[in-house]
Amino acid sequence: MALGAVGTRGQLNAVVARLSDRDLEVRLVAVRLLGESGHARAVATLLPLLRDANAMMRQTAAQALQTLGRSPWQQRQAESAAHFEAELRRLADPAPQARAEAARELGRSGSVRAAGALRRRLGAARESTTVVGAALRALVRVDPAAASRAVHELARAADPARRVLAVSVAGRLRPVAWELLAGALVDPQPEVRGAALHGLVRLRLAAPAALAAALCAALELEAERSLRLLAAQAAGAQHLRCEQQARALEARAREALGVAEPSAELARTLVDSFDLLARLRRAGDSALLIALVQRAAIVRQWESEPWISAERWRAGDSPSVALGATRGAATGAEAPPKDPGQALRWLLARFPVRESDSREQPLLPPTGSVGDLAERLVWLPPTPETRVWLAQVARDAADEVLAAAALDRLAEGAPPRSLSGNVASRPSARRGEHRSGAYGLVREHRSTAATRRSGGAAISRQAPSPDARGPAAGAVPASLLQQAVERGLASSEPLRRRAATGACVALPPPLGEVRALALVKDADGAVREAAALVLGRLRVREALPVLLALLAREPSPALVQALALLGDRRATRPLLRMLDEDQVGPRLGERLVVVQALGELADPAAAPALERELAHADGRLRRAAARALARAGRTRSIEALRVCAADYYAAVRQACAAAGERLTAARRVAP
Repeated sequence: MALGAVGTRGQLNAVVARLSDRDLEVRLVAVRLLGESGHARAVATLLPLLRDANAMMRQTAAQALQTLGRSPWQQRQAESAAHFEAELRRLADPAPQARAEAARELGRSGSVRAAGALRRRLGAARESTTVVGAALRALVRVDPAAASRAVHELARAADPARRVLAVSVAGRLRPVAWELLAGALVDPQPEVRGAALHGLVRLRLAAPAALAAALCAALELEAERSLRLLAAQAAGAQHLRCEQQARALEARAREALGVAEPSAELARTLVDSFDLLARLRRAGDSALLIALVQRAAIVRQWESEPWISAERWRAGDSPSVALGATRGAATGAEAPPKDPGQALRWLLARFPVRESDSREQPLLPPTGSVGDLAERLVWLPPTPETRVWLAQVARDAADEVLAAAALDRLAEGAPPRSLSGNVASRPSARRGEHRSGAYGLVREHRSTAATRRSGGAAISRQAPSPDARGPAAGAVPASLLQQAVERGLASSEPLRRRAATGACVALPPPLGEVRALALVKDADGAVREAAALVLGRLRVREALPVLLALLAREPSPALVQALALLGDRRATRPLLRMLDEDQVGPRLGERLVVVQALGELADPAAAPALERELAHADGRLRRAAARALARAGRTRSIEALRVCAADYYAAVRQACAAAGERLTAARRVAP
């Protein structure tokens, strides 16, 4: 296609058709021609290209729109308006999932103009629960007053699913609909009560005394175990003591610890007592919780013996079936009878059966797995006593999963150190935060109001733990900790080795640094990444060349995070090179981590690249870029941030506004 004037409508249509060409160069030429056409129709065609997956296409479309007389701010404003209108149309889509996603997008816009359409969707006859929930949450964002009215109306609905939606949103209202939550705690439907408890777990405000009392009462009144656990977790999140219920739980736990004869019922009691007490987060329960976990492990071993001891099995009734050939006999050359009843008897005759056993239900599996025990380590309170016991488990546990969980927990509790060996001034991200969180525990920080007493001794509030990130550091003898880590590193199980690598952060200096520097060259990629994070958390500046060389060979989010933790601006240029390749799909997460890392480094040299990210197709990246620009401190970025004031997403607009205010204030005080 030759460059030239685009005059007639037919010529314009021909150029627009080229925007779908497989060749990027052809598409770019078509965009330039549209910019030179002067046609108003070209503006509407070019606007969607501002969110194209390709950075060059986005840049070319922006230049073409400027040629057509649209400033960057006008471009962003027009694009946002087109996005908004498209979502309004999609809200009437025949597919419920499409309507729900449209409602979510309208909520993310933060525009009150969406309130009317969302209210109409809520009032639509026989609307699906998914769409109603999405519209209700979106309405909270765009029109809180209308959302409050809708929530109270849904709370009176006969359909329990509608009441669940109302209760799940009640905690997001301001002021909080406390009376609605209190009523939901005594709702006849368990799913409604569960939604109320979930909301109280997440809420960061102290509940009124009456609601706090009802929450403590739920610990003993709820029949379903899952709801009792939620009630305990909500009480712990609200820092309620629940003295009467806690004493009853402790008495039950101590009684279970005194039972000598193991049984499946004892195993359930031990686990249930631990789960409830741990979620209450009561100070001084460390020894009791540790004892419960230890006893539960012993009982689980007793339950497991029939399953792991081959000598306790005998072959089936058929003398030709041996234990080692059981599976082959069931699927071998001999065909089973066609009659279903006879076929079942034929199969059972060839399956091994348990020898006579005095234990109740010998064929049932153990009450819990080793993984269950490992995950319970997460709930142990952050005390020196806990940390010592975790080190003992990490050193002595025969099971690799349990030892790895203990090592992970030890790594979480070790704060980063400065080069002098002191605790660093800024907190570090916990090891493993980038994962889904099998061993993760979110400990919510509460407002000052949450520490006030709520009226009665039975529901008085306890002060939150001073360190919510993990067990207190420095409580474990260095020799014990070193033995636990070294035994883990010597393991043949990759899971334990990786956990032990992460736990090097807890070793006394300079042992942790030395160990991590050696492990960053390990053959296991996950071990290398864990070692890199340790070096970052310990601020080992000497490790920068090693980490940069590793990043060049095998870039990964973990290495980027390590460089951000290290805090050395010499990492800026290598990180900027990672932004040269623009892929919205598979590597978007990596790009987001890079932008966040550049923000942590706070290097003004990164500002031009971060300004380009403000035009990225993904809103999360635009928000991260705005936050990073605020830290970079380059006042010339203020103009680029002003364009964000017209962004579609409210979160991006807020981040850009905050960054602009910060840079404007810095410019005022600059000499």
